[in-house]
Amino acid sequence: MSDPPLVRETHISWVLLTGDVAYKVMKPLRTDVLDQGDVAARRRACQREVALNARLAPDVYRGVAEITLDGEALEPVIVMRRMPDERRLSALLDGPEAREVVRDVARHIAAFHASADVAEPAAAEALAGVDALRRRWADDLAGLRAATEDPRLLAIADELEALSARYLAGRGALLAERTREGMVRDGHGDLLAEDVFCLADGPRVLDCLAFDDSLRTVDVLADVAFLVMDLQRLGHDDLAEAFLDDYVEFGDEHHPGSLAHLHVAQRALVRAKVTALRRRQDPARGGDAVSLAELALDHLRRAEVRLVLVGGIPGSGKSTLAASIGEDFGFVVLSSDEVRRDLGLRAADIGPRAYEPATVARVYDELLRRAEHLLSHGTSVVLDATWTDGAARTLARDVAGRASARVVEVRCDAPPEVCRRRIAGRPAGTPGASEAKPSTVDLLAARADPWPEALVVDTGVPVEGQPLGLERTWWRVRRTRQRVVRPG
Repeated sequence: MSDPPLVRETHISWVLLTGDVAYKVMKPLRTDVLDQGDVAARRRACQREVALNARLAPDVYRGVAEITLDGEALEPVIVMRRMPDERRLSALLDGPEAREVVRDVARHIAAFHASADVAEPAAAEALAGVDALRRRWADDLAGLRAATEDPRLLAIADELEALSARYLAGRGALLAERTREGMVRDGHGDLLAEDVFCLADGPRVLDCLAFDDSLRTVDVLADVAFLVMDLQRLGHDDLAEAFLDDYVEFGDEHHPGSLAHLHVAQRALVRAKVTALRRRQDPARGGDAVSLAELALDHLRRAEVRLVLVGGIPGSGKSTLAASIGEDFGFVVLSSDEVRRDLGLRAADIGPRAYEPATVARVYDELLRRAEHLLSHGTSVVLDATWTDGAARTLARDVAGRASARVVEVRCDAPPEVCRRRIAGRPAGTPGASEAKPSTVDLLAARADPWPEALVVDTGVPVEGQPLGLERTWWRVRRTRQRVVRPG
């Protein structure tokens, strides 16, 4: 005996499952974003859904048929090949195939995006530029607040509003570059693990967002962020990270980790809003809006762009500490010694003029120019320099302010005799080594302006365990490709 037919309901349709066929009937709904109120509108919706979903699952969506009575067409119905429930991605996440199928899905989505329609620059800016993302965050936060009276959710909403506004305020250059480079495309719009089926001959991704082109045409990173968020929601942070890494590999996609966090946060906010609304409509319905809002908040905190000043006199260990912070947190490290070499302003190039005030100012100006470019493109930066001049530190804070980045200031401290010994012990010709001499230690220490804002790190002892004012909460950024600007 064959299994009895099953009926499943979504918020906009009913689906009848019988044998190896699925029949989908649209509900007669009209909302602010959806019009399925009459038969003609539902027929158009069915035809549109088949056409759009055929991009990702052409052998699943068979077409649109009609429910008829005495030869009269009464209702359109989408006819689909029935997918096996046990092959849903959501059903495979705890099994031995999980890592392999996630990689297959990433390859499939990357190939889909590569062939998807690219939004024209003006449309891309209207849909995915700074102003568009501000509106989207504002709308989603308003929706969350309207759907709940829970003080925890309302408090989270306030922090989400502040953090998202801060991030977007400084990232106009990054988002404009994404739109110019064709990263805004007609995607899926609602990637969820339960709608992905992992078959022997490859994934089938169903149920794209068909009723609103503007919600579906987004930055490709925002498109994949839905599935990243969903994998995390289902308790699989490792697979979420692997999926995004795989997508970057297959799609040759370049972005700062902070932008991934922003988009995952927005997708978690959408899910929190919908969950809160459903619970308000029916308190018996499951779903934890608070945990989803907390997921959004966690990602927005990680998205915060930072400018870290690591200073101290020569031999104080500042370059070692700067490199360690860059490695541990995935930040780009820029050093004054590197800039000085790039500009041809070392003592070996121009002699005693190398350390005249005008020359030093040129080095710091270029260091900060490079930093501002990276910060505005969503990349956190560590600046390795002495920072003994208070005026230079003020300029650095101004750069961070323009880029809406948080400043962390760290001064390395060690006894002068330790600094002199370290400098004297450096092998001659070491790549990247400072030109400082042991005699420079006392000279620069005497010239150093007070730096009360800095966290002092004693590098005369092991720095492990000493607080640096940075939270180790960054996710995925080490493997993100960074663009470092060189002179010229």
